[in-house]
Amino acid sequence: MKKLYKAITVICILMSNLQSAQGATKSVQVPIRTEVKIPTCQLEIDSSIDFSFVKIEDIISSRATSKEANLNFRCDAHVDNVRIMFVPGSNRTSSDKRVMHSGTTGLGYSLQWSRASSGYSDIGFNTQYQWSDSDAYQNLLSGKLRLKPVSFPGESLSKEGKVSSTINIEVTYD
Repeated sequence: MKKLYKAITVICILMSNLQSAQGATKSVQVPIRTEVKIPTCQLEIDSSIDFSFVKIEDIISSRATSKEANLNFRCDAHVDNVRIMFVPGSNRTSSDKRVMHSGTTGLGYSLQWSRASSGYSDIGFNTQYQWSDSDAYQNLLSGKLRLKPVSFPGESLSKEGKVSSTINIEVTYD
């Protein structure tokens, strides 16, 4: 019986060692770090719009020449749903939003916009327009802005002198 007891003891010891080797658990924590960034984008315009000298009668008769500037929207990664809006620095527009006030009585500017893939369209101020939709592009969108000096509706243009105005261009994207 002693031999049987010793044999059972040896088997139990062996089994307990075997179980503890199989049942051992080790854990290690793995650090995870992430930096989430919104793509950085820049809006570039190639020049200011300088009308130099314009005759009052050319403005009143709608014969004043338009001037244009190229716009580029560059991003370090692809962005979606790019929208553009032109906001007059004076915060005044005609009732149909097609003419911005220059800050000088009677003088305004009409606005036309062209995406790279299309011709010019008359657009209103303070209104968002889609710049990208299903158009395929690689981190760069191009467009053109065209302004024309016009009579501001409801006001008489009779004063001459230098005029400085601004347009704020707002671009939003996802």
